[in-house]
Amino acid sequence: MNFLKQMFSDVDGQGSHKRLIVFGIFILIAAIVIGVTFCKATFQANIWDDLIYTLIAGLGMITSEKFTKRSLRTETDKSNA
Repeated sequence: MNFLKQMFSDVDGQGSHKRLIVFGIFILIAAIVIGVTFCKATFQANIWDDLIYTLIAGLGMITSEKFTKRSLRTETDKSNA
């Protein structure tokens, strides 16, 4: 349970909607791949491409989050900037 909470939390420990949405897109893509592979379902290529690009963009946003550390700034820090 702690693993799932950590997986869907951002760098500050807050819940992240971006991570939930990207995970949902990943599950959708996995379901589509299984349907096309094993059930002979058909799927339009342009929707497939859009889902892949959305997944890549979402993963990029989540990764960029790891390189930024948000912290509270005090009034003295603001006046020195």
